[in-house]
Amino acid sequence: MVSHDDLHIHDDLARRFSRWIQNYWEHKKENFELLNFNDEGWRLAQLLQMHFGAGTQVLHAAERRGGGICADREVVGEKDLPEGWSLVGHSADTLAFELAREIGSAHPLQGIRPWAFARRFDSDDILFAIEHATHPWAVVHLTWSKSQERPPWPRTELYTDWTAFKSQPAP
Repeated sequence: MVSHDDLHIHDDLARRFSRWIQNYWEHKKENFELLNFNDEGWRLAQLLQMHFGAGTQVLHAAERRGGGICADREVVGEKDLPEGWSLVGHSADTLAFELAREIGSAHPLQGIRPWAFARRFDSDDILFAIEHATHPWAVVHLTWSKSQERPPWPRTELYTDWTAFKSQPAP
């Protein structure tokens, strides 16, 4: 097995990986929060992709309920984003919280826990990643109303894959 030192990962990222793996082994047989575990795994995979850059392909495979893993999913980074988009970094939780406040019962993302991935500062559009979905990418135009919106808000475009998202013209 390759160590964190062998990969030259900075200490903070190495600690996060170690805690994530330790959490898995300590809680796997109990009331395991699989969704939280997979969300953190996806975030760590994104950080790893940013660490290694464009010359390395990082894959993420989420844990399945009942055991096993899902199909590998390529991790994309800043270099893969269309012009005008930037990774959200530490604001991911704030953006996901605002989305949860704005969506109503008829919204296509209701009941789903997407992860904020990238944003356009010129349009308030947020790109969300959705694990285990037929449309794993969604661009949502947040209104920042801090309350539930009426359809069609927040406006949402779903994409079947990364290529479909990238092929859309800029707003």
